[in-house]
Amino acid sequence: MAVPQSHTSLHGNSIEQLIEHMLAARQISRRDQDVFMSTLLSKRNLTDRERSQVNRIYDALRTGRLRVVE
Repeated sequence: MAVPQSHTSLHGNSIEQLIEHMLAARQISRRDQDVFMSTLLSKRNLTDRERSQVNRIYDALRTGRLRVVE
């Protein structure tokens, strides 16, 4: 699923909303991945909560609960 234009710059709860969107849809598009990664990589340090959210995505990908779509 494509991420709405309003998600091009994410902070705080918005990144959590993107994660919930991806997990609910059970898929991650290249656009979702780009937005997710650029948002996280733009930060100097990740909080414990952000690290946990990243781990949720990787775990879902690894276990097949989340699939990559084009």
